[in-house]
Amino acid sequence: MGGLEAQVRRMADLAWAAGVLDARGSFLAYRRDKNVPGLVSPRIRVRTSQGNRDYLALLERILGGHSGIHGTTGRRRLEWQINGAKAVGAALDELLPYLRVQVRTAQLLRELCEEIQNPRSRPFDRRGLDHDEVIRRELFLTTIVSSAAPKL
Repeated sequence: MGGLEAQVRRMADLAWAAGVLDARGSFLAYRRDKNVPGLVSPRIRVRTSQGNRDYLALLERILGGHSGIHGTTGRRRLEWQINGAKAVGAALDELLPYLRVQVRTAQLLRELCEEIQNPRSRPFDRRGLDHDEVIRRELFLTTIVSSAAPKL
């Protein structure tokens, strides 16, 4: 496949993936407190559940990540997910131009990915920070977590 054809195919693949994630995807950020006082470790994930293995295999080919059967007995489901600030950030860089419904949540999650990857920022290490900076960082994470929550 030529350069232009490959580029058009990639754009079509990304538009399809964005449509799937707009409709049935979850853009997640949640906290995992570590055993170090003052240190919070954010977890980053994008995922979707589908009844069709071909959908999941295609998402895996387009964006990376992994797919498989997840959940507890009786509630098992086929699911694709991509985890971690670096992998999620790279996927969101490609997906953002194509997202329509969950674009704001994806933008906030992308910002969090950047904060986490910045070695100088250490955004969730509260040790040695003044009170205002701790509050600013908590609000940032809370904004992302609340915007990623499912709307009822």
